[in-house]
Amino acid sequence: MSAARRRGRDEAGSLSVETVVVLPVVLAFFGFVIAVGTLQDDRGTMAAAVQAAARSGSLTRDPAKVGDNMTAAADVVLKQGGLSQCVGSVGLVGVNGVAAAPPRPPASYYNVVEAAGTCTVRIDFGLLSLNEPVRGDFTSVVDTYRGKG
Repeated sequence: MSAARRRGRDEAGSLSVETVVVLPVVLAFFGFVIAVGTLQDDRGTMAAAVQAAARSGSLTRDPAKVGDNMTAAADVVLKQGGLSQCVGSVGLVGVNGVAAAPPRPPASYYNVVEAAGTCTVRIDFGLLSLNEPVRGDFTSVVDTYRGKG
């Protein structure tokens, strides 16, 4: 019997053992990559919702409607981004000068609207389950000349 044939018998079934050992590691790695990518996408959606809310608030002329307009704008983005469980989680943090005259430097150089949001998202891949908070905040400068014609 040749040496090559003996070596072949000694290695019989080794590919099966390698597959059984390596496959779960590779699958776990791909699951982790998908989970991280999904979480990053959710963070981007929250950032876009907060930005839309702040911008909508900065364009609102009536100070009483700022919060409602911000929430409505954020909710549209959250629904479109697949974060419907986060609807209503973006709100008004602070308003400086909505419906006010242009500011005088240096006391408060810009009139701004600040928005912030936080929500917990659940990423579930069978054995792998993550509950992660996603947060966002954004400040938008009030458009002094909005709605003037």
